[in-house]
Amino acid sequence: MTKLFPQVGYSPDYLFLLQTILRTDPQGAVNFALMMSQMEGGCPVDYNTITDLFLQRNLIREATAFLLDVLKPNLPEHAFLQTKVLEINLVTFPNVADAILANGMFSHYDRPRIAQLCEKAGLYVRALQ
Repeated sequence: MTKLFPQVGYSPDYLFLLQTILRTDPQGAVNFALMMSQMEGGCPVDYNTITDLFLQRNLIREATAFLLDVLKPNLPEHAFLQTKVLEINLVTFPNVADAILANGMFSHYDRPRIAQLCEKAGLYVRALQ
């Protein structure tokens, strides 16, 4: 955990803070999560954990906004999260998933899994790609 105030030995509980903000201000929680993702020394809370917190509250748009921002570098180690953001949107908002795929933002997701979900969502051309 990053010590924000090393002179007094205080280290914030970022997970608790995020959960607290989520209860009253979902967009504020997205902003807080994005701020954490840009912290020196790396994000103090795992991206998957942050995403799950949004999804537990059925905040799909907020989870998507967070993931689209943090996954911009299109890194191989983010393949699981790329797959996850496409999966949740193919099930709930196929047009959003279609737009993400059309923009070519990701290249490390589980292609067979996403093709299968594209087919179920009626996105046959995307499934073939």
